[in-house]
Amino acid sequence: MSTTSLLRKLQKEYPLASREVLLDILVSCNGDVDSAKELLGQSQTPTKDTTSTRTIDSPKRQASIAIFGVKKRKKENEANTTCSSSPNTLKPLTLYTPEDIEAALPCSLIYNVLEKAEAENLLDQLMEDHKSWKEKTKFYLFDKLCETPHKSAFYTKDMSVYSQHTYRYNGKPVDTSRKYSKAMEACSDRIQELVRSTNKEGTAEWLSDACIANYYADESQSVGFHSDQLTYIGPRPVIAALTLGSERIFRLKGACPDGDRRTYNILLPHNSLMIMHAGCQEAYKHSIIPVQAKQIGLHERAGKVRFSLTFRHYKKEFTPNKIPQCKCGEPMILKPVFKKAAGQKSGYFWTCGQTYQGKGCGDFVWYDKPIR
Repeated sequence: MSTTSLLRKLQKEYPLASREVLLDILVSCNGDVDSAKELLGQSQTPTKDTTSTRTIDSPKRQASIAIFGVKKRKKENEANTTCSSSPNTLKPLTLYTPEDIEAALPCSLIYNVLEKAEAENLLDQLMEDHKSWKEKTKFYLFDKLCETPHKSAFYTKDMSVYSQHTYRYNGKPVDTSRKYSKAMEACSDRIQELVRSTNKEGTAEWLSDACIANYYADESQSVGFHSDQLTYIGPRPVIAALTLGSERIFRLKGACPDGDRRTYNILLPHNSLMIMHAGCQEAYKHSIIPVQAKQIGLHERAGKVRFSLTFRHYKKEFTPNKIPQCKCGEPMILKPVFKKAAGQKSGYFWTCGQTYQGKGCGDFVWYDKPIR
């Protein structure tokens, strides 16, 4: 059997693994498919019925990422945001285990976050709530009108706190009138507990007091590579995202402009929590990629629908009344900038947010907290 045929056989059984990685493993096993499967991990169940729902009690697994040449991050420098050149293009890598994810990225993946009944109850609520959410957001990027392919809504634990100010996203006011339901508040409390239990930077006093909920109707809806805005959550934030419903593939790639960086794929099943730790927004961009239905496990009742509840700690020192205003008279947005060459400044800066509405003054102010 040819190498191409052997590779196709592996790809059918392990559709989430990249072709390059499967080829490397196949070559290292001298074309022995059974040995390749063993190396990928005996606990990984090959995909046979591509439309059936996989349970989160037995997620896909692989052998240690060490076989792919991925070095573990240094503990004292979990998300280094200083750019360094990388002349060679690194092959995409799918990470299947929480251990491998933490070894390679400033992220944690936790399964079975809520009790099964709690997760299903909250999912049922969201299936009704999303009908009242705003339609897809329109914004300008490089003078081009863009539209998000999914719907979103903003929820808060205490509406009185957020009703005191006008919060904006992409230059437009955010509707802060939605309060956590009892089910969402219980979920928020559980996630706050889990985030703090990681004992990582910025987690000791982290609060899950605000949530941006995203609705993906099917496997084709996605969001491109981006880093979350830092305007209200500040530098080196911690963000925790709960997946409810269909599985989706979460992709990260290095945000450093100087040199190529490896792309990582992570499968997010129903009732799983992805924690992006301090430094992740500065060092990486993330996305939810469009896929084919056969690549993911569908929820038994929600089908292809996926909700992402992204909990954030909106900090008191970054309320709208404390944010500098640009020449337009509007609050500015906070972004990081990376050092590309020796002597070039790196850090954070405030800039006009009206650019996203097809206008703006281009105002720019340095924020004095450096990137570590």
